[in-house]
Amino acid sequence: MMIRGIVFFWLFAPLYLYSQSDSYDWQLWSGFSIENNDFERLNLGLSYQNRLDRDISRIRGHYTTLDASYKWRKKIRLLAAVRFASSDRWDKLRLSMGFSRSFDLLSGTTVKLRALWQFQAFPGSDIRYGINVPQQNYRCRFTLRQKIFKKTWINLHTEPLWRAEPGTFEFNRIRSTVQLERSLPGPWSLTLGYLRQNGFNRGTNMQAILFEMQYFFKLRKRRCLLLDIKI
Repeated sequence: MMIRGIVFFWLFAPLYLYSQSDSYDWQLWSGFSIENNDFERLNLGLSYQNRLDRDISRIRGHYTTLDASYKWRKKIRLLAAVRFASSDRWDKLRLSMGFSRSFDLLSGTTVKLRALWQFQAFPGSDIRYGINVPQQNYRCRFTLRQKIFKKTWINLHTEPLWRAEPGTFEFNRIRSTVQLERSLPGPWSLTLGYLRQNGFNRGTNMQAILFEMQYFFKLRKRRCLLLDIKI
């Protein structure tokens, strides 16, 4: 129990980290994703997301992502993705590569590490917004998944991000999420959560409430197609 408590604190503590400002922008993220894991080791996914910022009063951007993961070893997956995002101020193309590794810590407790390298360019951005320079991101996400009741889990995520531009390498932000997940009758599941982002070195502060419904389709007698609706 002591080990479990230490891990909970380690993941949850970043929610209270000091950042450059005490003010936070409330955002609304909504969208959907489809994932197919019908292949032997390969998972493919397609997702779309719309984000509203400035206290849910302005469209921040539209995000479309194609991603793939390959089961390399028993608990290690190789990851790759391409994402195109657009708004009335910028267009952004992002390429991602990395891996994930899961660990069974205790009975009912799983820890997962995801490390990503990302390259992003702004081919259609307005130079007035100062984001037309290509950037690199280095991000490492830690996840703790704990079963608390029958068919009920709590998920904690912590993800620091470092950003590199020509002549600059800075710690940019840390994003933390608390989620309550419940498996419903049939192929449905429901997730409710709270996301908070603390910005550093030009990073921004942000909060969001997460609502997620998942539905598993059966193809060829397998639960292999996942429809994920997020509000």
